[in-house]
Amino acid sequence: MIEATHHAKAVCKPSLGATALEAWRAWRALGWQGLPCYGNALGIGEFTWMSGDQLHKVLNVFLTRLATQSEVDEVWDCMLTGALRVYTRRNGVGVSHAPVTILHEMTGNPLPSGLSE
Repeated sequence: MIEATHHAKAVCKPSLGATALEAWRAWRALGWQGLPCYGNALGIGEFTWMSGDQLHKVLNVFLTRLATQSEVDEVWDCMLTGALRVYTRRNGVGVSHAPVTILHEMTGNPLPSGLSE
């Protein structure tokens, strides 16, 4: 009898940087990727960067508002703890809002901050 062995493939999760600061800056710089670019912060909601480097909270398909400083801090904490997914998706009435391309995966693994201590 031939015994089959299966080796688990190493799955590389998409990442925008090796540190939280690199990933944060890369996300902020992405802008339009042929589709709008969003970040989903676990337990907080969906966010997007608007012109002028302003982080906005997505309220619905038509509306965003400027994120509060508390929300910005919470999204940063999600980046640090691996609880932020950055992706492109379609935006409109009657279209799927599922991510089209994952640019930074929510892994649950903390990232070093990248900030000078």
